[in-house]
Amino acid sequence: MTAPAYIVARVQVSDWDRYRQYMAHTPRVIAQFGGRFLVRGGEAAVLEGPDDGLRTVILGFPSLEQAKAFYASPEYGAVKALRDGAGTGTFTAVEGYDPAAWAEALAASRALDPPPMAPSTPSGSRSPSGGRETRLSPPSGGSTAEGREGGPAGAIPDG
Repeated sequence: MTAPAYIVARVQVSDWDRYRQYMAHTPRVIAQFGGRFLVRGGEAAVLEGPDDGLRTVILGFPSLEQAKAFYASPEYGAVKALRDGAGTGTFTAVEGYDPAAWAEALAASRALDPPPMAPSTPSGSRSPSGGRETRLSPPSGGSTAEGREGGPAGAIPDG
């Protein structure tokens, strides 16, 4: 059985009008290669590390070969041209984790004694390193919601 694969895109959108044109055409081409959106913008919560404010998109495909074929296809090339000048980003194709390997890892993990629980830190308090745990304002350059949720208020939802 072939493992599923994913394309993870991290995008900084600079021109929402152009980017929306690109967004309107991508579902058709993704579906031609057996793929679908798993994440398309949406609310995000940074759980560790700095918040870069980038838009996250994750596509699922039946195999790594199909994910790479989608990205290299002339059909996607024509649609991708609509995105030129609308933003910058990183697109990474990655093979998914085999369900049998997951079952084996889970069984092995359950056989271990759990480590001691770390003391919890109240939200907003200082961490042991002295940094704040919560951020009160978005990074410079605009609202984090603009980058993740499809643009300014009243924008077309991106599904």
